[in-house]
Amino acid sequence: MSATQERRVIQSSLARLWPSLLRSFKTPGIGELLSHSAPWEDVADDVAASWRDYASEYSEVENTLAARYHATQLVFPQDFSAGTHISRVLYFIVRARKPQTVLETGVANGHMTVVLLAALSRNEGGELHSTDVRPDVGCLLSPSERRSWNYHLLPPAHVRTSFTAVLKRLPTVDLFFHDSQHGYGWQSFEYEAVSRHMSPDGVIASDDVDSSYAFLDFCATHKREPRLVFDGNKTAGVAPASSPTVDRDLDAAVTITRHTPRGSTTSSAGSPN
Repeated sequence: MSATQERRVIQSSLARLWPSLLRSFKTPGIGELLSHSAPWEDVADDVAASWRDYASEYSEVENTLAARYHATQLVFPQDFSAGTHISRVLYFIVRARKPQTVLETGVANGHMTVVLLAALSRNEGGELHSTDVRPDVGCLLSPSERRSWNYHLLPPAHVRTSFTAVLKRLPTVDLFFHDSQHGYGWQSFEYEAVSRHMSPDGVIASDDVDSSYAFLDFCATHKREPRLVFDGNKTAGVAPASSPTVDRDLDAAVTITRHTPRGSTTSSAGSPN
């Protein structure tokens, strides 16, 4: 191949790759986000139609978290926490769907960890596995919650291989919540890796879906309809399985999608921060 031909091949390859490379540095516009958004109540109706049965008990979880925030010296800024609306929606999903294996990535102070553990405790079944790259996460958790929690500490130098290894040790995942590093590359890696280990009616949810196109692109590729919730200064998303099924309480019409470890020296699911 001549130098001219080689140059043309390189130019052709760059022309094909450039649009996707450029997209990985962009963020969705407000119009794109609005086109997939809905009030949190509507999202809950779609993914956990029986959520009103659990509304009063979730008020107890909110009161518990408020008291702990007041009494606890936080390790991470409070705005690292998931928003109010997505916290509600995920609590109701767990209560209505009865997932056996829940995976979250990114723990920070443990706001969502407390929410998910509370719902699983009410269900009297199911396990939460969480990952992060720091050992000092979860300051909001009580001692009893830590005993029922599986936290997996990921070495920052080998985070991808460690995360993949955690997935291989888990049963199929019924609910996944991403709240770790919010760049396009890492978000896409997590969504794709977990999707290969999910149950057929598993739900993928994510905080900060406005940080990159990763969530919307994943949903388009896998034919999942994204439901976005504006939550203060954040936007969260839920992606139900592509094939609707009835929830495990037989009430929902559609399925939806950070200390002491249990069963290992470390356990939970996080990613680089």
